[in-house]
Amino acid sequence: MGQLSTQQGLGRFWPRQDLVREVFVRTVTSHAEMDRINALYARSGMVVGDAEVMWANHRTRAFTYLVAEDRSTGAIVGTVTGTLRSLDVDTWERAGRLVEEVVPQLVAPFDVAVSIERQRGIPPVDNDEHCVRTIDRAARSVLGFEGVQLVEQSLGGEDFAWYLTQVPGAMIRLGTRTPGGPAYDLHQGDLVVDERAVGSAMRIMASTAVLAGQRERPVAPGVVAGTSGPSSQGSIASVG
Repeated sequence: MGQLSTQQGLGRFWPRQDLVREVFVRTVTSHAEMDRINALYARSGMVVGDAEVMWANHRTRAFTYLVAEDRSTGAIVGTVTGTLRSLDVDTWERAGRLVEEVVPQLVAPFDVAVSIERQRGIPPVDNDEHCVRTIDRAARSVLGFEGVQLVEQSLGGEDFAWYLTQVPGAMIRLGTRTPGGPAYDLHQGDLVVDERAVGSAMRIMASTAVLAGQRERPVAPGVVAGTSGPSSQGSIASVG
């Protein structure tokens, strides 16, 4: 195992120079192991977590906690946690299988055994190009040309993605901030939504339905309700 430094945002990593023999990598099996993980964090100068929260989420579709166990002593000598995310469905399908193939090959030279348990989460939102063009046209007709902006694809989980595995569709986001007002983070108790966003979303959806009806191919757009402002701050309220 190596050491992570938090002084520069986990930006530095020092790998071990010696091999770790007779180590077994597995998922956590008890609440007590979360305390052992925190002990490793503390010794490495990292921020410790809430053991109760860690245990409650140790086998969710978002997180997986792994520990390295010394086979001779049973001691937890290392840990790693993280998520595997992708930007398109094809990569999402292949990535999990690739991990199962590659990881055993990577640890084999170190005499380390590994047990992999893969839990598939929500697929990425993969918008259909035709549907994007349709809803983009509809949104600009409602908000004006400057009211629509392209943004980078998010790696956050979004249930609307499941619809897109069944029918072509697209999801858009509109700002919910009152023009000139403060911006709020998502999933926070102080979130304030300008309710005029509802009217904007309804007009965009109606315009999209009209445009889609003029074409041969169906569209199943999803909208994150918001105002006509360009802010990307919003509340997630998908409409299918």
